[in-house]
Amino acid sequence: MAGDLGYQDPFFFLGMLRRYSVRMRKRMFKVFLNEIKPAPSNTILDVGVSTYADYEHVNMLEKEYPYPKKITMLGIEEGKSLESRYPGTTYVRYEKGKPIPFTDRSFDICYSLAVVEHVGSIENQRKFIQELLRVGRNLYLTSPNRWYPIEPHKLVPFLHWLPLKWYRKMLFLLGDAFLSKEENFNPISKRTLINTFSEERVPFRIVHFRIFGLVANHIVIVKRQL
Repeated sequence: MAGDLGYQDPFFFLGMLRRYSVRMRKRMFKVFLNEIKPAPSNTILDVGVSTYADYEHVNMLEKEYPYPKKITMLGIEEGKSLESRYPGTTYVRYEKGKPIPFTDRSFDICYSLAVVEHVGSIENQRKFIQELLRVGRNLYLTSPNRWYPIEPHKLVPFLHWLPLKWYRKMLFLLGDAFLSKEENFNPISKRTLINTFSEERVPFRIVHFRIFGLVANHIVIVKRQL
């Protein structure tokens, strides 16, 4: 009987979804370790760290990486409290759309998990990637595949396959005025990623992160020097 009651509770399904998300984020963290192979001495800039640290599936780098003193967290909101949550790390706040507040090659690795689709237009996305390549010698960048059947923000199958203009109207009608604006959410295609990194003339490759056999995320790896 207790089991039946659990399945009737919508929060039960939310809990299942979050636990699954944690497993997926841990898998992506392992991809980071296997592909970048950071050394204990390497400095890492986490661009777009989440200030909603109570969620289990966020900030996996800060939770799992064994050398927190090498991590600098960068975000657009007030997040100094993250330094207490993840002892040894450092938090820096910056303004969205502005240059990253560090000099060229300040970090061995730039790490950016599902952020590039939230910086605005294609031109803004390209500038964001240029900034990551400027301040970091190496890069680990991920972004959801728009053509995966389920979009991770709204979890409505296939809705995001509509032309973006229509999709944004649907988001607005569904009550999400924030994500309905291009400056807050603009899915980036694999083709745009390839074109952008090719124009920057850096050695890169794209790893396909699969869920249930389908490509759910594109992971861009840039290795220049560690």
